[in-house]
Amino acid sequence: TLRQNGAATVPDASWRDGCEDAADFVVCDVWKNSGDGSLCVDAGAPFCGRIDSSGWFCPVCDIGENDWYYAAAKYVLQDGIFSGTTRWRFSPGDRLTRGMLACVLYKLADSPQLKGQPRAFSDVAAGSWYYDAVEWAAENNVTGGSGGDGFSPDAPVTREEFLAMLRGFDASSV
Repeated sequence: TLRQNGAATVPDASWRDGCEDAADFVVCDVWKNSGDGSLCVDAGAPFCGRIDSSGWFCPVCDIGENDWYYAAAKYVLQDGIFSGTTRWRFSPGDRLTRGMLACVLYKLADSPQLKGQPRAFSDVAAGSWYYDAVEWAAENNVTGGSGGDGFSPDAPVTREEFLAMLRGFDASSV
């Protein structure tokens, strides 16, 4: 078990198998909040992460403490504002999509229950990872979509769209 606020303990060197850089990464299957603010990791199938110099378990393999954006990435990961693009990737060089931005704003609003009828953008399928966030954004006038009856969740968000959604978010939170 590894604990964020305590010393790392591992049974033997086999915990390193399957990671890109065995010196820096740990392999795990399940990671969860232990209830006391610490992060517990149970050994098992491959899952990569890193314990940084402060003792925080970073659950993704593609960012490091020497990256200029590390403090910001750590903040959004710790607070659940962002999650990885895959189980162990943060993908810092990827473009932010409209669906990702809707999720970020939804999480900042504490992921409230949806109020009513689905807006049913034609390109936002029920059950998709961004569905609730996009529906919430539409309900609260954070977004009106990308034109017609679409939202374009996988399209990169432009600066213009980012600002419009941010303004809609600010207005919805007042």
